[in-house]
Amino acid sequence: MPAGGTPGLSVADVPRSISARVATHVHAFGGAYIDGHGALTVYLTDPSSEPSAKRALTNELLASGREAPGMRIRAARYTYADLWRWKNALRPLLTSAGVAMLAVDERANRVRIETSDNTVALATRWVQRLGVPLAAVEVVATARIVQAGSVDGGQRPAIGGLRIAGFFEQTGITYTIICSYGLNARDFADTVHHYMVVASHCVQHSPPVGGYIGANVYQPDTTALHANLIGAVFTNPLFLSGGACPSGAYCRASDAALVRIAPGVTTTLGAVARPSSRAFLPQIYGPTTIDPSQPTFQVAGYSEALVGDTVDKVGSATGWTGGVVTAVCADVNIGGYIRTCSGVVSGGAGLGDSGAPVMYKNARQRYYVEGMVFGLTDNGPDGVSGRQYYFSPWQSISDDLAGFAGLGVR
Repeated sequence: MPAGGTPGLSVADVPRSISARVATHVHAFGGAYIDGHGALTVYLTDPSSEPSAKRALTNELLASGREAPGMRIRAARYTYADLWRWKNALRPLLTSAGVAMLAVDERANRVRIETSDNTVALATRWVQRLGVPLAAVEVVATARIVQAGSVDGGQRPAIGGLRIAGFFEQTGITYTIICSYGLNARDFADTVHHYMVVASHCVQHSPPVGGYIGANVYQPDTTALHANLIGAVFTNPLFLSGGACPSGAYCRASDAALVRIAPGVTTTLGAVARPSSRAFLPQIYGPTTIDPSQPTFQVAGYSEALVGDTVDKVGSATGWTGGVVTAVCADVNIGGYIRTCSGVVSGGAGLGDSGAPVMYKNARQRYYVEGMVFGLTDNGPDGVSGRQYYFSPWQSISDDLAGFAGLGVR
């Protein structure tokens, strides 16, 4: 453990989030979130730690392209380190009790378990069996989580948020999967080629998820295979079992694949399609028509999410929707494939939005990418949309697809 580290958070087990890094320096830290007035609420088990907590949070926020907001302190019952340790202790529930999601709920200073209606009681009993204090856990029923795989016209230069089609042959069968264009990206280890990012399950028939290379990606669809070709999948890591992954499941830090852009295809770094207006819940579907007077968002870089962030998502199915981040490091299980340390947003999404960029606008009105959509709860009235979606953080995507060199969005 590094000097000054927090008991209960080993180097290999530290989640990728602002709160997790603050917890390694401030033992009394219990989590933080942006409230409805834009203030940062900070949980502490010991009020004397307020100066060090504010200092650590201010440094993290400034490094993430944010202004340091006003902060208010709340008394915490549990430290973030304890909550994270208990969340990991409950991971077997992801494969044994029908649990779909595990997260540290930083608004409630608790561990949050989301499961189906008929397994709430079972999950609650398992919490006690695994030795986690029941008072530190909230178990709630949620709709089924599904993969989210149309700003649907063709466009060049190609930019984020547009409709795409993954087209490939696997085990002798040809598949076409409609999804959303992620972000054009720069691989800092390769100055020759251009790349874009897409959801991994959009370019592979699952199971399994991950590992399939060579799928072609078209925009907007496959009607003109030569003219519409964007590129082919170049990197698509496997979901792996073992280690901290629950028995019987496969885990990965992101649901993303890297596409090498085909010669002659024009793309624009840092650009995401901008529809004419934005929709918030209870409305699930936003407009998909691009605003001719302001056709793109210009992304300045990437930022890490905070609970309480208001974010914007642009996808081919539900267009431009606004939402609020409710968790930043959740383990999300879809069919035995667990996306670790994922973001969760209360906002509209639909089938076809997989790959959609998720963006945060800072106080200077600059947009930063926070991640890319991979799933949603199917609780919309039409059966193909929902009121909560899940995204892979950009840092996890970059680490998965480019390793130490990283991926840039500018």
